[in-house]
Amino acid sequence: MRLLSLSPGGRATAGASLGLRRGWRPTARTAAFSLGCVLLAGCYGLGPAVRPPIESRESGREFLVARQPEEPGYGLYSYLLFGSPPTPATRARYVATAAACLEDIQRVTEMEDYLPRSTLNVTYVMVTDPLPPQVAGVRPGSAELRSAAEWVVDHYNYARARAVLARMPGEHRSGPYLVSHREPLTGGEPRPGEYLVQDLSTSHPELAHAWVQTFLREASDVEYAHRDMLRRVMVRVANAIRVIGDESPLMRVRVAVAERIGG
Repeated sequence: MRLLSLSPGGRATAGASLGLRRGWRPTARTAAFSLGCVLLAGCYGLGPAVRPPIESRESGREFLVARQPEEPGYGLYSYLLFGSPPTPATRARYVATAAACLEDIQRVTEMEDYLPRSTLNVTYVMVTDPLPPQVAGVRPGSAELRSAAEWVVDHYNYARARAVLARMPGEHRSGPYLVSHREPLTGGEPRPGEYLVQDLSTSHPELAHAWVQTFLREASDVEYAHRDMLRRVMVRVANAIRVIGDESPLMRVRVAVAERIGG
């Protein structure tokens, strides 16, 4: 999971990350500084000062068809983004992640019957065509889940996803990616502030459910105004990677970096 920041002027700044730049190696000074940040984060709130409450957000999914805009008023905006059309090497990962989102996240309209929008993290899936009934009404565990996920991948709005990814800091050419921001991201201008990014481009398809669950659990707790909490999010993600058991080389590197950051 990475935290990317874009200043109001459009300049990208570094954030907490479980990824690595090519050739980068953590130094003892970097590790010590990061560990200090984590320790301070863990101690925050132990003193007499009263800590502001951290909002917990429930997640719901919705489709964006063609140029349909996002609905206003949600507490957090998340997106399932594919950086390019599927290839034989990536299709299984795309379909598995789409199926996990359809199965693990309830429709946001159902959540709105009980919770105000301001407490919800809406997770958008962008497609080019109106939904057929078997996709619009798909339910967890239904026999149509696999075919619905296949339909999503075949009718996904790759051009619109590329426009969103192109306005974000960094390169995002594959995917899937799960991206969150406090504001809608399909407008014409880059959004300043921090992006929470989960990169699944190296994850095994069988782990799609675990990664989606991890992302939603961590995103539900994020209060972007408190950077100390964001540091703790990175530590919890490192622990989650261990629990999930993804043994790909890149994930092992991310675990090592996260543990160096988190101590």
